[in-house]
Amino acid sequence: MPVERLKKDGRRENRLELPLTVGFFAFAPAFIALNFMLPDGLIGNVARFVLFPVLFLGFVAGAMFLFRGRIVEALTRGKVRFVAHAFKLRAAA
Repeated sequence: MPVERLKKDGRRENRLELPLTVGFFAFAPAFIALNFMLPDGLIGNVARFVLFPVLFLGFVAGAMFLFRGRIVEALTRGKVRFVAHAFKLRAAA
């Protein structure tokens, strides 16, 4: 079983924090800038309503694509950890 990376306080390192944080902090200024460019009428409000989730999910998906190696590593470690624990529990039963 691979050695776990630990933070300074002893907790396990969360490999998914960085992609989600980067996606959010890239989304915020983009949406604010777009918000200033949209008109205040009905069309602008509908556009804001539609663009908010589209931009948010797009930026988070883009950040996850950029950090896909880190995400695959986290999922692989989770799978290895799950299989190891299942084997231990099967042996104990």
